Amino acid sequence: MEKKTKTKQQLLFEIEELRGKPETTERRLKEVNEKLLGNIAERKPEEETSDKAKKHAESILGTIREPLVVLNEDLEVISANPSFYQTFKVTPEETEGQFIYSIGNHQWDIPALRELLEEIIPKNSHFDDFEVAHEFPTIGPKKMLLNARRIYQERRGTDMILLAIEDITERKKIEEALQASEIRYRRLLKQPKMGY
Repeated sequence: MEKKTKTKQQLLFEIEELRGKPETTERRLKEVNEKLLGNIAERKPEEETSDKAKKHAESILGTIREPLVVLNEDLEVISANPSFYQTFKVTPEETEGQFIYSIGNHQWDIPALRELLEEIIPKNSHFDDFEVAHEFPTIGPKKMLLNARRIYQERRGTDMILLAIEDITERKKIEEALQASEIRYRRLLKQPKMGY
């Protein structure tokens, strides 16, 4: 094999070329760094807007008196409002990140509710005024009206379900007492009057 000898001029050219490479690499690194900083600067206002929107939504949920639960598409609890925690005697730590059916010692594992919730996202549907009577181990019997809606987050490309719960236990007791009273009153009116 014959070794090819380089001329002095070729060697000087190669040395200059090698000296230029770190400068080129450094210049390219600076360009990439500037692009990254530009992307970060663009995203920062978006993230701030997203954080503000999240805080705004949490403030709204916190002021609503009825219990509310936000579920992800897998029916895990993302968050709930203070009314939910107070009404059902559960904490955020034992609720968030859990399947709705698992929270509160499986007290929400209600077959009819399960069927309705599992149809919301695939069918892009909702339900209104679904009445549930359920015996909760910690708080006793409750009658509730449930409303649920699918919420699609465009920016994140995710689905959520907002589940609203209205406790109608007392209202139902009053209605039942009123009906019983009406029945007794009608019976009294139908009884023959005794003459004196």
